[in-house]
Amino acid sequence: MLDPANGSACPHRPACAGPYRIGRALAVAVALVATWLPAGCDGEPDAPAGLEPPDAAGPSGAQTPPAAPAIPRERVRELASRGASARPEIERLLQHPHPEVREEAALAYPRVAIGTAAPGLARLATEDPETDVRAAAVTAIGHMRAMDEMEAILTALDDPDLLVRRRAADAASRITGQRYDVNMPPDQWRRTVDDIRALWKHHGDTLRTYHKGRHPPTGG
Repeated sequence: MLDPANGSACPHRPACAGPYRIGRALAVAVALVATWLPAGCDGEPDAPAGLEPPDAAGPSGAQTPPAAPAIPRERVRELASRGASARPEIERLLQHPHPEVREEAALAYPRVAIGTAAPGLARLATEDPETDVRAAAVTAIGHMRAMDEMEAILTALDDPDLLVRRRAADAASRITGQRYDVNMPPDQWRRTVDDIRALWKHHGDTLRTYHKGRHPPTGG
């Protein structure tokens, strides 16, 4: 054993061996801890992925607000049963963050609508990322024969999802009086959609007058 002070043989080997071994063990332990627990930029250990504090700030420094709670479908239906007086609230629910609420609000909208304009439904029918929401909006437009939103029906006829195209075909049928089969070959369906567009372009005013006499727009 060497003397730690001058590098010579230690004349008191039993006395100096203990501190030497302890010091070496501590150095090894520190090295292992540094390797096992890497520090973050501020010298503190990084939190495991996915376990950040729930109130952690987002990229902009602002705290991320909690998601709005879902509203039971029964509550939306109860609102719709009030008729036109509930229209402002149903329209707000068309923009709810939960797709189930938007879907139910869309289906309820015809019960509170006044007239044949439904821009909120048209937006959902053509822009909502959820298939069920788009399908519900198109269904509602057809149910209330919302002539002012016919362009949304025509757009939905080209929707990438079959469910939405089928609902759009049903909605178009309610307005034009003709039946359309979405299960036909794609090229034939393309021609059918063009025919529906042409029919609406040339006979839209006639269809408006016809449905206005048969189905006067009312709310509630």
